[in-house]
Amino acid sequence: MNELQDFLDDGYDPAAVRGRVDHLPYETQQDIEQISRILRAAFGYGEADMPADGRIESIALIGSCADLAADSGTIAGYDFRIMVNLPECADEVHWRFARRLIASEIGARRPVTLTVDVSADSAGIILYDAKTDFPLNARELSLRP
Repeated sequence: MNELQDFLDDGYDPAAVRGRVDHLPYETQQDIEQISRILRAAFGYGEADMPADGRIESIALIGSCADLAADSGTIAGYDFRIMVNLPECADEVHWRFARRLIASEIGARRPVTLTVDVSADSAGIILYDAKTDFPLNARELSLRP
């Protein structure tokens, strides 16, 4: 896979993700969309081989991540739940690259928590659903259900 090409090869509209969290401040919407895009684009670029048929099923914004900090009136941090289709895809080794990118882009402003689980119902605001959302890159397109 050509890493740079995958990051440049998207045809999806970022406003679709931001629209799902449009009740939050605009800067927060941008952060959430950027994190969602990084998770999707960086999936498969880990320190170990990703199973060829491994994929992200959904990404949800969960829990207190959308809560306003009582003292400042700002978003305290972001909590994401990423649902994958294979147990091997939940291994931390596959998420280190994404975590580093997120830390460098967003982590200095707000804490970001990622929880990766094998497919199950995901509570929260669904930011990405593999069954219905536009593919971000060639890998997602090839694994389309």
